[in-house]
Amino acid sequence: MLGSFRNFSETIYVKLIIILIILSFVFWGIGDVFRSKLTDHSVKIGKQKISTAHINQEVQNLKNQANPDNKLSDEEYRLYALQNLIRNSLITQESAAQGILVNQELIFSILKEQPQFKAVDGSFSTSKFKNFLLSYNLTEQNIFANIQEQVISDLFANFYQSSAINFSAYDKLVSQNLNQERNISIIKFPLDKPSTQITPSEPELVDFYAKNKDKFLQLGQRDVSVLDFSCSAFKAKVKVSKIEIENYYSNNKNLFKIPEQRNIEQLFSKDEKTINAAYEELNSNISFYQIAQNLNMNKNDIEIGFQEKEQIFTDFAVPIFNISKNQYTKPIKGPYGWHIFRVLAIKPEKLTMFKDVQEEITAKLQNQAACKIAKEAFNLAANNIDTEMTLEQIAEVAGLKLTTLDISKEDPVELSSFNQESIQKFKMDMFTDGQTKIINKKSYSDENFILYQINEIKDQRHLAIDEVRGRLITEWQKFKHIENNEKTAKQIYTIIKDSDNKLTTLNQLKKKYNLSISKSFISRDNEQLSDQFMQLIFSLDKTNKISPPLLSLDMKNFQFALYNFKRIKQSSAGEELFMQERLTQIYQNHFNNNITDSYMNFLIRKYGVEIKQNDD
Repeated sequence: MLGSFRNFSETIYVKLIIILIILSFVFWGIGDVFRSKLTDHSVKIGKQKISTAHINQEVQNLKNQANPDNKLSDEEYRLYALQNLIRNSLITQESAAQGILVNQELIFSILKEQPQFKAVDGSFSTSKFKNFLLSYNLTEQNIFANIQEQVISDLFANFYQSSAINFSAYDKLVSQNLNQERNISIIKFPLDKPSTQITPSEPELVDFYAKNKDKFLQLGQRDVSVLDFSCSAFKAKVKVSKIEIENYYSNNKNLFKIPEQRNIEQLFSKDEKTINAAYEELNSNISFYQIAQNLNMNKNDIEIGFQEKEQIFTDFAVPIFNISKNQYTKPIKGPYGWHIFRVLAIKPEKLTMFKDVQEEITAKLQNQAACKIAKEAFNLAANNIDTEMTLEQIAEVAGLKLTTLDISKEDPVELSSFNQESIQKFKMDMFTDGQTKIINKKSYSDENFILYQINEIKDQRHLAIDEVRGRLITEWQKFKHIENNEKTAKQIYTIIKDSDNKLTTLNQLKKKYNLSISKSFISRDNEQLSDQFMQLIFSLDKTNKISPPLLSLDMKNFQFALYNFKRIKQSSAGEELFMQERLTQIYQNHFNNNITDSYMNFLIRKYGVEIKQNDD
């Protein structure tokens, strides 16, 4: 599910640009209803009614937000408006029915991740965001509403996207809805202290070992000698002079320049005639802010803030950076209208001081020199392999320490100079290479070079009984202890299950068996309880009120769940990204693939969409 939302956030910029004009779903045949006058229709979607006035307003909104070059007819605008309203209503009603909300934090987190809204330091740039809104004639409310709709739509649509829908099974799906909570009494029966007095007979021990053999498995291991030629191994041998550092700074000053920045304001209109009139007013010495007010622009719409040339839309950048302070550009056509930009202040290009980058340059030059030495030493050592030198002799010539490692597939490898990716590659080689006493040479990255030799291969095997006898007896005692307590737990379960008044019976048993009882709401995102116990909890209902005993994860008690009641909770799409996976599991259990239909058609059939001509 996390993948779905990442994909969504990565494409949101494109979606926002075309969000109200080009939709990602089909017309559903709506065009067929327009056989009479276009303005005479109203719509009923489920319980919601959409008036003719509401449709007309949506048409006007689409026209206001459309590209000036757009050539849609009035009928096409009305068709898109109707699709928008139906789609929004269906998704709103379905999300309410499923108990799904989208919190503001999720919406803002999606916006903050968009590269076009980031400042140089990677933080969210309010000025860039405002410039985007103004460029596309949108408001924050537009953006937030559309992201909310897209998040919920993405959540639902992804669920239905790859599967056909069996409509008759929908009620069963809802009955196991992810957003249901169970009010449960969790009953814990504590295990008594295990006894070390009982010991198994030899046949019992052999039988227990045979049944639990995989618990006594020794994983495959490799005894390996390693000669590390990584760059970091040679850094101590490198000294970088101050002259070298200063020369690098002098010869690469372009790397340490902070680009020129300009504080920008703008006037905006969708209409070329209006923006030309504004330009004439500027030339007549009418206040920039007075003109902005006449264009219905507020302070947030006007101010863009300090921007570098590379951060600005290409068609805007050249004219903005060709004018002086307090000057303004001629009208410039943008994607969604016309702009006039004014430069309020200029921060000239600045060179970072040498003292501020000296440490960075030193580390860079030191690493470059160390890598050069490392590669030369590695290549020389690789040539020495052919002279039948041993790894110990090669290490002595190179002046490096030979390391011996005992590696298993599960254990971490201690190679401090290696990054995680190089370590994984090294381990893979260890367990795919079946040859011993052969020196191998490997380059795992631009900085990680190694010679290694496998000395001994220890294959995976089951340990013999005599190797694990003490541990085996302890495990058998634990098993018998749990087995004996399980018999008592099953007796408790049977007594409660067969009782007409389960709570009364439970209270009677509480003292006798030292039971602990806690009542709470349990939802499917609970991470404290085991998956198996969660499945038992959500299988309970009014007719099946208690779950059979289940050993807890810490093996300290047997636990039961006693059903009280259930409810639907209001959940946040931002907090429950696991929903997709759980829904898919439920879906696969209860739906077949015999009926194919689109997600929107499914919602239309569920809620009903009636488009009718008004009597007047």
